[in-house]
Amino acid sequence: MTDSESPTDSPPPLTPPNSVVHAMIALLLTQSYLLISPFVYSGAISLWFYPNLTKSEAGFYAGFVSSSFMFGRTFSSYYWGKQTDKYGRKSILILTLSISVFLNLLLGICTTFPAYVSSRFLLGFFNCVPSTLKTVISESAKGNKEWEQNTMGLVFGMWGAGFLIAPLVSGWLSDPIEQFPDVEFVQGSVFTPMFRKYPFLLPNLFGALVTFLCVVWLYVSLEETLPSSQREDLPLPACILSRFKNINRYKRVGSSIDLVVDVPEDDIELSSMISTSDVPPPPPPPPPP
Repeated sequence: MTDSESPTDSPPPLTPPNSVVHAMIALLLTQSYLLISPFVYSGAISLWFYPNLTKSEAGFYAGFVSSSFMFGRTFSSYYWGKQTDKYGRKSILILTLSISVFLNLLLGICTTFPAYVSSRFLLGFFNCVPSTLKTVISESAKGNKEWEQNTMGLVFGMWGAGFLIAPLVSGWLSDPIEQFPDVEFVQGSVFTPMFRKYPFLLPNLFGALVTFLCVVWLYVSLEETLPSSQREDLPLPACILSRFKNINRYKRVGSSIDLVVDVPEDDIELSSMISTSDVPPPPPPPPPP
């Protein structure tokens, strides 16, 4: 037996399953889509808001559309870092992503330029994904440097893939009335008035959908990496807070699932009032023949 095979060697730390890594990959792809998707139609949407602009003038407004997301993140990165240290990584991720779903829907129905830029700013402000995911990966590794390096490279390598996918999807979905003049679903269906009124709804609706799917995926698969002794409860209404408290209620262990059962306090009090002395002893065994 060699030194490397000595029985004193400890096994490698248990790292999260592949489903968690896949969820983080999907989340990074989604975030790159939210950042990049308006770049394709930023000039077109500026002309839609202000039809009298020239193409050279539209570039000025397109710059606001493109930069407002990162401008919002600039003001909130430190704040969300503090909140994840206070309330937990998973709770803040779920909270901010849930807000992003509604902001994406709001982007799709904006009819004024200030409202659109403000919504993009808020979408960036309520974004803590990149920095929080780095912390989650580092803490989930539990000292396994090889897993940490591989996962970090794999997850954050999705930024480049998102930059490739986002322009294709958003460009294909934007302004369907102009892009698909021969498609009956676009030109002659109940959705046609909506497409005319909100020509850039579909790219943002797609962003809201994939963000919502990431929320569900993370809720189910991701474990909180900040110890419970170091975090506080989110200051949310009781009906919402109870959901966050039960995030880890169902824990998958191997192929089995441990179910945590809530016992009402009345039943606990009743059981404590019953004394074992009140229970009659079992009857004696019958005499031998």
